[in-house]
Amino acid sequence: MRLAEALLGFPDSIDAEFRHTVLKEMGAQLHHDKRPLEIRHAATASEHLLELSRFCERHRDPEAALKALWTTLRFLRRDEAALVELRRCIDWLTRRGRLPERQLARLEELSGRIAPSVPRAVMEQALQAACGAGRRAPLRGRESLPEAVRRLDQARGNDDDVPLVLLFLAELAARLPDRLRGELREEIGAASGLLGLPDEDRLALSARTMQPAPGGRMILQVRVEEVSAPAGGEQYVVEAHLYERDDVGLRLLAKRERQDRLGGRELVASGADLLVTWNDLVAAGDQGDDFRIEFLLPWSLLGHPADLWGIDADGYRVGFRCPVVVRSLDRLREPSWRRPWQDRWKLLHDKPPEAQRSTRCGWLAIDAAADAPERLEGLRDRGPVLRLRGKDGDVRRWLDTHADVACLGLAFAYEPTDAWVARGVKDAVREGIPAIIWRRDGGDPGPLISRLGDLAAEELTSLPELLRRWRRSAQEDDDADMHNHLTLLWDDPDCVDVSPARHFIAPVWTTIEQEQEQ
Repeated sequence: MRLAEALLGFPDSIDAEFRHTVLKEMGAQLHHDKRPLEIRHAATASEHLLELSRFCERHRDPEAALKALWTTLRFLRRDEAALVELRRCIDWLTRRGRLPERQLARLEELSGRIAPSVPRAVMEQALQAACGAGRRAPLRGRESLPEAVRRLDQARGNDDDVPLVLLFLAELAARLPDRLRGELREEIGAASGLLGLPDEDRLALSARTMQPAPGGRMILQVRVEEVSAPAGGEQYVVEAHLYERDDVGLRLLAKRERQDRLGGRELVASGADLLVTWNDLVAAGDQGDDFRIEFLLPWSLLGHPADLWGIDADGYRVGFRCPVVVRSLDRLREPSWRRPWQDRWKLLHDKPPEAQRSTRCGWLAIDAAADAPERLEGLRDRGPVLRLRGKDGDVRRWLDTHADVACLGLAFAYEPTDAWVARGVKDAVREGIPAIIWRRDGGDPGPLISRLGDLAAEELTSLPELLRRWRRSAQEDDDADMHNHLTLLWDDPDCVDVSPARHFIAPVWTTIEQEQEQ
């Protein structure tokens, strides 16, 4: 640190007795009882001076501490050449705050507007988190939120590259409801840009604004909407919402959207890069104890290989990092499908009677002619089977006679252009089946049949995490390995938003004041 280097310029600084004298004189100026300063013991002179410099910069009144240091050394060593460098260093440390005045004024104004919604306890929690363990916050007393912002702008954090005021505001944003967090996040981002902070520091600040509560469950929902294209063909718009989930519902932490539309072919190539661009959402979600990524997709994209999307420049698969599932965007839009959906979801999670331990999962096949017998060997031993092209191939009627089925395996690849396949899957979704799993490459379903057949009914509730483990067990470049081609539709009816404007897509959250009362 610059101050420690300036102190080492005094030849007597290597003398422990001289350093003790400095601490004694500084204590006489800073303490009413005139006791010497107490700083952490250090084995060497350079370490001791580093502790002294940290004390000055982290003191509740850094300017007073630096003034006491300057006055002491000027009195003790008036003729030392090192005083010149010390003066320059102190001038640098006590200069005007890091942020440009206009940006600081914007943050003060915004802080004043949100202050009535920020309990003192929340402000103190954010300040302590920004300062780090064992460090006293550099404030004089009970400053208002705008006053704290201005004083913290003049303070130094544990990392001089990131102003403490921005660390504090990022931690504060993480503790605020969505309606207050968004604008504060934008101002933090603007200030980071004006200071020219490195990309990794800006990413870390953004992630701080979305820190979950201890034990928080995090959900990143990537929503892909199909829109009409003037020139024909499919086009899609993509947006992402990061939620923290608790017993009350979903609390929206951040939102991103891609401004331009993607064509069908572009979605795989360009769309997969979005999680690299939005890596702060993944980083923030990964701080939770339970993190899942859900792709909300229209019928045409349910077979999209979402688990293959990359989360870094080298294309590390997101399906290796956390559970990845797809969800039916059409079911989210249709309130009339909700009741059977909730009933089957409850059935999936209820502990079954001993006689039904292996009957929660059923199977859809095409027909005897299309499905080679050797590929489906033992299928009926693994659960009830419906062949879609048979005379009894109506999914609705079949589910009426199999009320204990809550999960379906497909003995074929989902293909939205195949009328039998598309109708069978759509009817299963309409009738409330919340979990459907298949091989999207159309390969032999035998290994998947064995995998699911070996699971007890209660283990089906862990399918998202089980698939993550299976994906990690596969050789990444082995195209023949089933685990590189598994898609799981996993629709939790309780993990949706309930705003009328977006049907089931809007956040539910408690206010900071309610959280404090609880």
